[in-house]
Amino acid sequence: MMGMMPPPPSEPKGDITKFCSDLGLQFPTENIVWDTYNPHPKLNLAPREILFIGQDRFNQSDPITSGLQEMVMLYGGEVRSSGGLPLNFTPLLSTTPMSGSVLKSQLFQNSFFGMSRVEPQYRPRGQSSTLAARIKGSVSSAPLVPGQPPAGPPSNVNVIFVADLDCISNLFFNLRAEAPEGLSFDNIAFVLNCVDVLAGDESYVDLRKRRPKHRTLERFEDLTKSHNQKMLDETKEAEEKAEKERSDAQARFDAKIEEVRKRTDFDERRKEMEVRNLQEVENKRLTAKQREIDEAKKAAIERSRSTMKQRVSSIKKNIRIISFLLAPVPAAIVGLYMLTRRMAAQGRAT
Repeated sequence: MMGMMPPPPSEPKGDITKFCSDLGLQFPTENIVWDTYNPHPKLNLAPREILFIGQDRFNQSDPITSGLQEMVMLYGGEVRSSGGLPLNFTPLLSTTPMSGSVLKSQLFQNSFFGMSRVEPQYRPRGQSSTLAARIKGSVSSAPLVPGQPPAGPPSNVNVIFVADLDCISNLFFNLRAEAPEGLSFDNIAFVLNCVDVLAGDESYVDLRKRRPKHRTLERFEDLTKSHNQKMLDETKEAEEKAEKERSDAQARFDAKIEEVRKRTDFDERRKEMEVRNLQEVENKRLTAKQREIDEAKKAAIERSRSTMKQRVSSIKKNIRIISFLLAPVPAAIVGLYMLTRRMAAQGRAT
């Protein structure tokens, strides 16, 4: 019988909500951040919840992140300042403005085969999210008795909060050891910098930043940025239009039911029968209408994505053509220069 009894529940390890509240932070644990920025064409099929953090997303005024080039976070969260404490909140890592967040329940759902990932509705906020921050300052100790002076001197706070524990997982040690082409991330350097700065020893911080500069296709990213934003805007517009049409259809259905209930030429039993019949008929119509709305929304989103892919493909094609046409230009200039010099030399000899 003892073997059949379930083990006693483990003691709680801590309260993350209270911990963040004591630091004046808001850390919505159910949120997963996504971003549209992806500078690696070979990884263009990676989900948006894999966050690529470019050089312009690092805080260049803080020694921890200044000089770092690229990081990646896997299904990370976000952190915000609640503004309730006199502490300095300094963002260290952030997303691009074309980003947002989704709930875990919107991204992962239980099915017959276990937990599975579903495609959520991506709605950009138009502003960046903070992925890691530094919190410094001092806070007064809480009084033992309400209304009395603090129990002790103010406490100094020096914390670096990173909203993703996986940023220093074994994966990044393997990536650094194997050094695949184009995938040289600064995750390990970032975490080691955090540890050294908190420990008060910054002698290795600048040394870790000395590596070949990672350059992205900046011109290509600038050309495709507007198309990505347009696709997100069209997706948001399609979702809002579908939601409004569903609300209008539901409102018309409710109005018909209410109209029957207000009739004075029917008794209560007749009203209930009419309402029940109306509900059966209108529910079928409402279900069909909602299915039609969802299909129209899906078609509009797919059409927007297809248009964006075609435009990006056209940009790539134009870049290839231009590079093909410009490739022989330097050689032609050098050849023309050498030919001119040779003809001038022959002229002087004669």
